[in-house]
Amino acid sequence: MSHVRKQIRDAVATRVTGLTTTGTNVFQSRTYSLSNDKLPALTIYTKEESSDIVNMSRDLRRTLSIVIEGYAKASSSLDDTLDTIAAEVEAAMGSDRDLNGVGKIISVSGTEIDFASGDSEKPVGVVRLGYDIIYVTSGSDPETAL
Repeated sequence: MSHVRKQIRDAVATRVTGLTTTGTNVFQSRTYSLSNDKLPALTIYTKEESSDIVNMSRDLRRTLSIVIEGYAKASSSLDDTLDTIAAEVEAAMGSDRDLNGVGKIISVSGTEIDFASGDSEKPVGVVRLGYDIIYVTSGSDPETAL
């Protein structure tokens, strides 16, 4: 098995693969170099995690911050395309409240919209959707969600 963080990333990638705008252009890495033929696309990565002991058994209640970035080629309709990507991602994420049992609570933590020129061949727009995902593990077994 793998750490529950990876299981969550995998579940998120599965949930957002096949959306109308981004299709199968979904990559689990913040360092993936996006060529124009891969746009529009999504990248998924974890940002940070906090945890608290929740009982005498030392189970951990963890809050994982995960980012889903949507990229689109710069054009006169860039903002519309980014909003469409965001709407599709939010609908997909909202349709599975616990990521098939891996998470307990999923909530949107924020959205940023930006213009990037260094990550691809030509300038692109990016929408960053932040999610907080709460999950629980045993203090001695980070590979099994409780």
